[in-house]
Order: sequence, then structure tokens, then C-alpha cells
Amino acid sequence: MLYGTTLRLPGEFFISTTTTANQTNFVSSLKQLFNSIRPVPASRHTTPHPFCFRDLHSSTHLFKRVDSIRKPLEQPYTGPHRVIKRTDHRTFVIEDEGTEKTVTTDQLKPAYLEASEPADRTLPPPQTPAQSQADATPPAESTQPPT
Repeated sequence: MLYGTTLRLPGEFFISTTTTANQTNFVSSLKQLFNSIRPVPASRHTTPHPFCFRDLHSSTHLFKRVDSIRKPLEQPYTGPHRVIKRTDHRTFVIEDEGTEKTVTTDQLKPAYLEASEPADRTLPPPQTPAQSQADATPPAESTQPPT
């Protein structure tokens, strides 16, 4: 705003030009423009690889994911299930509650089980506190005379 100039309302800043365009010409040129536009083909630079556990194909037991809606504190996986056979790189046949079921690898994860201990290995019986005190050596007597 300058001193000595007239005030303008916001609507007066833009000069309105009234050009009358022929609607049929406008519609035909718009159709021609949209007909000439072609979509750009989408490009995918990598092939999708689904996640697969490294030890899935070498493990003997697997956990199977529960895909249904679970109750609170319900386990997300069942098992461990024994692998009966691997039909291909995507499907396994597992033992589930005594029956054979074919499942895909996206439902499975390897089960890392402890190796069973040999049966001939026996542990010594546990000692009670009384036995451990009786086995202890008596304290050495002092060699100094009482004062």
C-alpha cells in the first residue's frame, strides 16, 4: 500500500478477461489431447523374493503359524511338527496331530530343538546341606596359648 493510491479489494487484483470459447472446439481438442496421452509402463527392477528361513530346508522339525484369529495369550505357532517330506522348494509335508498335511513355506519356521542326552549318562545324587557340612574339613586349631 502506497500513500496517495486508492485502496483495492482482493477481488480487484485480478483483471477479468471474458473470452468466449466455442465449447465444441474445446471438447474436441480436449478429447484429442487425452487420446494422444499413453500411460507409462510400470517397471520392476527386481524380481520379488519371499522371505525364507535359511535353516528351513535342512531342519527336521518345524513350527506352523496359526492363521486364524487368536485369543489373547494364545501361541502364534503350533508344533514342533516332524517333516515327512519336502515336495519342492515351496511346499512341505508335515505331521500335524497324527495326520499328514501339506503346507507352504510362508507358514513355517524352523524349530531348533535340544539334542537329546545319551541314556547311559547318570548324574550323581544331589547332596543335602547336612552331608556337605559333614564332608567339610574341620577348621585348623590355633597354636597360640590362650591369654
